[in-house]
Amino acid sequence: MFNNDEGFVTRQIKSLSKALSTIMFDKALPENMMNEKGIISEEDFLSYRIRKLIKDGKINEAENILFNEIKNYKSEENLKIALKFYEELNKLDDEILEKDNFLRIEILEGLDEIKNIYSIKE
Repeated sequence: MFNNDEGFVTRQIKSLSKALSTIMFDKALPENMMNEKGIISEEDFLSYRIRKLIKDGKINEAENILFNEIKNYKSEENLKIALKFYEELNKLDDEILEKDNFLRIEILEGLDEIKNIYSIKE
């Protein structure tokens, strides 16, 4: 179905992530999603939880939690977390993704699903 041009998929993911971020927020995503005041909001906790699951090699579980949260509360903050999630996954090597039972093309599919959930038109 897809050729083995991982560079193509990576470029598509970066392009879609950047476009969605620019369309929705008119700026790039921040590097750190944590609150400057040190107060842990639900969004902060979600972001932390997802990052921990990625680090622990539980990418599919992290994605499932993310989509459950978005379905329960479709907020701008959850959209930012989702875009950051896929941006972080895209930085991982293919070997790491495959070891964690996740394919690079799933990043693009996830971004497309986020786009559909939030009714984002390019």
